[in-house]
Amino acid sequence: MDNENNIQENHIFKNIVFKNSVLENNVMNEIQSNKKSPFYFYIITLLVPLALFSLLELGLRVAGVGRDLPLFIETPEFDGYYYVNPNIIERYVGDKNRAPKVAPDTTFFKKDKPATTFRIFVQGGSTAAGFPYGRSGSLQGMLYQRFKRLYPDRKIEIISTAMAAVNTYTLLDFADEIIQQKPDLVLIYAGHNEFLGVMGVGSKISSSGSRLLTLALIEARKLRLFQAIELLVYGQAPSSTNADKRTLMSKVVEDTSIPLGSKQYQAGVTQFHANLANILEKYQDANIPVAIANLVSNEQHQAPFSTVENDDWRDYQSSLELSTARANLNALLAQPNFNSSAELNFKAGLNWFALNEFDKARDSFVTARDLDELRFRAPSEFNDIIEAVASKYGAAFVDVEELLLDDSDNRILGSQHLLEHVHPNERGYFLIAEAFIGHVQRPSLLGPPSAQFSQADAWADNPITKVERLNASYVIEKLLNDYPFVSTPKEVAPPPLDTLEAQALSVQGTGIDWRDYRIELMRRYEQRGDLSEAARIAAGTSDAIVTDAQVAGIAGKRYLRLKDYPMARYYYQRATRLEADNKQYWLGLAEAYFELGEQHKSEEIMSMLKRSSNR
Repeated sequence: MDNENNIQENHIFKNIVFKNSVLENNVMNEIQSNKKSPFYFYIITLLVPLALFSLLELGLRVAGVGRDLPLFIETPEFDGYYYVNPNIIERYVGDKNRAPKVAPDTTFFKKDKPATTFRIFVQGGSTAAGFPYGRSGSLQGMLYQRFKRLYPDRKIEIISTAMAAVNTYTLLDFADEIIQQKPDLVLIYAGHNEFLGVMGVGSKISSSGSRLLTLALIEARKLRLFQAIELLVYGQAPSSTNADKRTLMSKVVEDTSIPLGSKQYQAGVTQFHANLANILEKYQDANIPVAIANLVSNEQHQAPFSTVENDDWRDYQSSLELSTARANLNALLAQPNFNSSAELNFKAGLNWFALNEFDKARDSFVTARDLDELRFRAPSEFNDIIEAVASKYGAAFVDVEELLLDDSDNRILGSQHLLEHVHPNERGYFLIAEAFIGHVQRPSLLGPPSAQFSQADAWADNPITKVERLNASYVIEKLLNDYPFVSTPKEVAPPPLDTLEAQALSVQGTGIDWRDYRIELMRRYEQRGDLSEAARIAAGTSDAIVTDAQVAGIAGKRYLRLKDYPMARYYYQRATRLEADNKQYWLGLAEAYFELGEQHKSEEIMSMLKRSSNR
């Protein structure tokens, strides 16, 4: 009975407590609701820190802390002209002292675009920039040389923002500023630096590992407050003492192993796809035509980088014999890890090649490249992405790969067109430019050419000079004797000073005026009777300094001496536009017109000069 009473009392007590608790909560909620802050309180709470942040940002700007790094800046030498900021790479690194020594090629163009000018921008990495030949071998240089022949009367500008080590993060960040310059066409060749370039998922330079965080960092670094914080952080760190003896490739790698299909690999694929889509979408929204190319790399003559320290590939290749190739293949294919091994697939490719089964050899070489965990070459998947994204956003797809395969023995990409892993030789660069030519000649762009100049003649006319060719050989030899091509870096001596080209190389970087050095070099070639090389140097100098009438006149005169009248006309036209009162330039132009069969234009110039002399 007592137990029943106790249970009943406890039940009554719990009900009372519960009801009191509910009552207390209701009372508290009523009190809270009566004390609820007005809406403007939250607005003020939000605006106060924003106002403080803005004042601090403004104060830092007034105090000169940090700096803006626009893509295009005014040139003090030539009024009314822009050029690409040579320090633009510092926009993407926290410590400018650790920024790679890369910059776009200097190209001057008018701030106010003339209505008659067709303006082209080039975007990409080191291949788009023409490494190791520079401007002459680049997409910019090769195309410009062709346009001078095909469209002699059109004013065409080609401005390159391409530079080594950058990837689609940089291209995306550049897009809005390029749009502001009113391009008529944008050309893109990019993709090899997505994993190990600046801000790549496996790079030690400004890599965050997250696409959204990387994009946020790019924007944050434009703020003076963020720059001040980085200055405090990096200002305490010691500068690198490794000088610049090592190659850029040896300095950028953080992750040497990014397996195909891994989380990090997928991050690189996602980054490339999303960035490329954003880039093309921006240009589509701005109604700017884009031509974008797929990628090529050395498949046959570049062993997987991830195997260099484990295999003596020269020894393996020298040991290959037709009589043993089939047995080698059977042994390789029997390996349980064959399908996931870059090493085994590359060996299979070498043996298939020895058996003259070239399609199977190429498939094995491509698979080996895709499985290479040290990702200095873009995987096959990237070319699929390029083609799909181009189609989605209305860009022209340029099939560079197919053109080079057609020009290759056995349709395998190798040393016939590439110097090492991704950078083309002269023939390779020429063909990349040729792949773009057909798209530029569409009626909505430049249209059909006004003059004819065959591909064979264009190949003989390529703008790369002998000095640039020697420099390229030296640069590539240094590259091939450093990481990741060899396990132990080796010093490479510069070329002996027994040639004019080597002597010219030795004075580069010594502070000598670039223009004067080029003119002197041209004269020395003339003294040797090499008029073609002298004209090539003069033309390249004028193309770099488009505001210099004297250099344009020098180029015109050299082409007259060569009886290359179309090019003489081109450079004398430039000279007369820049310096209309120079009689010698007009006489040279009149002679070029006369030799080209345009006597009426020649006579008009002579009549004009006669009238002017009678005044």
